[in-house]
Amino acid sequence: MHGHMHAMVGQVQAAAQKAGVEIDFVLQVGDFEAHRHEEDLETMCSPAKYRKLGEFAHYHSGQATFPWPIHFIGGNHEPYGFLDRLKAGQAAENCFFLGRVASVEIQGLRVVGLSGIERARCLGGRPPIGGKGTKNYVGFTEDEVLQAASAGPADVLLLHDWPAGVVDPLDAEQFRYGHRAGGVDSIGNASARLVVDELRPNWVLCGHMHRSYRTEIRHRDGSRTSFAGLAKVGTPAAVAIFAVEEGRIVEVTKAQAAGNALP
Repeated sequence: MHGHMHAMVGQVQAAAQKAGVEIDFVLQVGDFEAHRHEEDLETMCSPAKYRKLGEFAHYHSGQATFPWPIHFIGGNHEPYGFLDRLKAGQAAENCFFLGRVASVEIQGLRVVGLSGIERARCLGGRPPIGGKGTKNYVGFTEDEVLQAASAGPADVLLLHDWPAGVVDPLDAEQFRYGHRAGGVDSIGNASARLVVDELRPNWVLCGHMHRSYRTEIRHRDGSRTSFAGLAKVGTPAAVAIFAVEEGRIVEVTKAQAAGNALP
């Protein structure tokens, strides 16, 4: 989302109207950017040219309200000085941070979340941060990965970065150019894949790559996990709508996902 709350609301509403459904709640996959004020920007890891206040301040102050509950995990561009003090809880009306690691039930669905990305160095303790040290706090720790992996059965797993090995080599050409281009082998991380393989959720939802992609992850026991990579808000395929039908989670926005086309 990168702070574009108004665009997200409009895009979800438009997708719901097109699909002919009503939204019960929203799950968001990181880089939410819940900046309340300028001081929060100092605790975000980002080049200065991208460090902008965004629209969350309107929702935090009550000038605007999300039309449905929105539950978000952290990405690598967040005001962790604020979020780590919040830990997990209400960030604004109808808006909830799930924490660094989450295992919660939301309207009958078991949702597990892991905030952040994989980095060679990441620090525990989460003190207030600012300046050059912010990069040390955008990654998940080993303890957080193990906590998420042991969370038990999950209907939905929220990750910011993608799991390693998720892109079919036949789709490699799609990933040669654009945001975070670098080839199929460079996409995703082993820690996220460990969590997926341990939990074997029905769906994994991810952001980070700024592109749409659908596939299935096959596990050793023969079970399969559906995967949805979501594009950046404001571009096509940034929103996916799901319905629970006879105990199965089915994507309603199939037309947008068809063909694994880039937005």
